[in-house]
Amino acid sequence: NLANLPGGRGYYETLAAGKDREWVRVYVHGEYGFVIDGRPVFPEYNDSVHCSEDAKPMKGEPLYRGWDFGLTPACAFAQKNRFGQLVVFDELTSESMGIDAFSDEVLAHVAKHWNRRTLGWEPDWLDVGDPAGQQRVQTDEKTCFQVLNAKGIGIEAGLQTLAIRLESVRKPLQTMKGGRIGFLLHPRCKQLRKGFMGAYQYRRMNTKSERFTEKPDKNDASHPMDALEYVCTILFGEGLTTDMRERPKAARQWEGLEAPVGEGRDQVTGY
Repeated sequence: NLANLPGGRGYYETLAAGKDREWVRVYVHGEYGFVIDGRPVFPEYNDSVHCSEDAKPMKGEPLYRGWDFGLTPACAFAQKNRFGQLVVFDELTSESMGIDAFSDEVLAHVAKHWNRRTLGWEPDWLDVGDPAGQQRVQTDEKTCFQVLNAKGIGIEAGLQTLAIRLESVRKPLQTMKGGRIGFLLHPRCKQLRKGFMGAYQYRRMNTKSERFTEKPDKNDASHPMDALEYVCTILFGEGLTTDMRERPKAARQWEGLEAPVGEGRDQVTGY
């Protein structure tokens, strides 16, 4: 289309000036991408590197299901393979659904897509979920964990501390072993992919200076991301619990965010 544009190639070069990579990918190259207004939680993610059809489970290591609860429950399917890679190969999300109905969907999905016939071996499933799932609900006093246990899902609690959860995901994202990247995401994981590309973000605050929320924004992408984080706390959280349990400020500094109001700052002005 260069012949039809004023300035030819210069039209796109001017359009791309000062824009980030994702903006250029979407509006200049016309490729798949996600343009955000906030700050991505995982800027280490590179879609062209980490998203791959090669994100498939391997025989010999257990498969994990990560669970996030609430009225929009989500499940992330992952494996730490024999090369030490975190392979995220599937996801399930929902809207306005309780854990009883959602768990039935998860079990049906697994029976159809991740069984001995489709994989070539009998998978060993391990389940990790939000520790809040151990709390009783007011309707029938059952916990989410009890509902899952009744269906033969022996779930354990992941770590809830946000700093640990985020660093547990960053570990494989930043790892390279034997020429292999430490993290692979299958493109069928649409919500997780969208989350890694920026939908899972620190929301921009409505202030004169460029400031962002202290915690990731709750949205459609955050639920499967939370589910994956709980799995990662089990697989990659070792060594993080003692030195990161109570250091939200350090985590924010690592991410390049400003120190939260209240830590040596005036509660009104923030300075």
